[in-house]
Amino acid sequence: MIVTKENDFTQFQLYLAIRSIANLMFEYASAEVERDQGVPWLDDRRDESVNPFYNQIKQGVFLEMYYSQPGKIWTPWGCWNCWGSGSGSWNEKLPEIFERLGVTVFKEKITNEMGVFGPVYSIHKIDDQVLPEPIIKTSSKEYISFGKSCEIWEDLTNKYYALREEQAPASYKKRSAMDQLILEARGKKEPFRTKNDILCLEDLENFRGKVVKYTKDGGKTWHYAKLHRGSVSSFSNTSAIGYRIDEEVMPNVAVHCTSALTDKDFDNGLMVRPTTSEEIENIRFSYENLN
Repeated sequence: MIVTKENDFTQFQLYLAIRSIANLMFEYASAEVERDQGVPWLDDRRDESVNPFYNQIKQGVFLEMYYSQPGKIWTPWGCWNCWGSGSGSWNEKLPEIFERLGVTVFKEKITNEMGVFGPVYSIHKIDDQVLPEPIIKTSSKEYISFGKSCEIWEDLTNKYYALREEQAPASYKKRSAMDQLILEARGKKEPFRTKNDILCLEDLENFRGKVVKYTKDGGKTWHYAKLHRGSVSSFSNTSAIGYRIDEEVMPNVAVHCTSALTDKDFDNGLMVRPTTSEEIENIRFSYENLN
């Protein structure tokens, strides 16, 4: 299927298809390390953005395998590392997955001194939904700029979560009001935290995308945070469970820490208040390698 004016496949439709592919793998695997041993474990990184520097394509979707498990998705905005490390065998599950995705081999598996990479598959459908014919870009000159790609992905992601919340029951909307917390590094090393140390925030719709101050000790110490949509399961960039360091382009911010939250965290809650413009202007952030 080649996309033309007559059969236009919108960006958002393709994004939804890409999301469906990422979600489909968790029908066959679990993001929880403590699981039925007959089920593979797959690190859930669906909340990550794309990397526009690699694997931007003209249209459609490609699936890259890594050591015989799902590795990453190639998209028009770059590669999406929506799955991380894993364990367990996929041998019995891949035939059914490949059938559902209508895959054909685009690039054979490569084994060298660096490891095992691929194969890369062209994805032609998701169950009964036919997808645009996957076509690569032949030159990096065709690549969309890093900033533009990230902007498009963020806009599509926000649209996706807005649609999901619109279609979700009221009880789910309340529980998903806040499930990702950005802790901004303030020029000093933040102590490592685990999932059990992170408390969740309820009913923060009005604070979405804004910087707030929060406390976990009744106001003795306050921290700055920026609230974002999206769910987080686990991270592996550091030795601490549910804690991750990333670089992000934000005013005065060089580093942020993402905290993984679970449903049980909603029983705890935090005290939160908006951060004033004056406070934000006076915040000075600096980068420090926390590894």
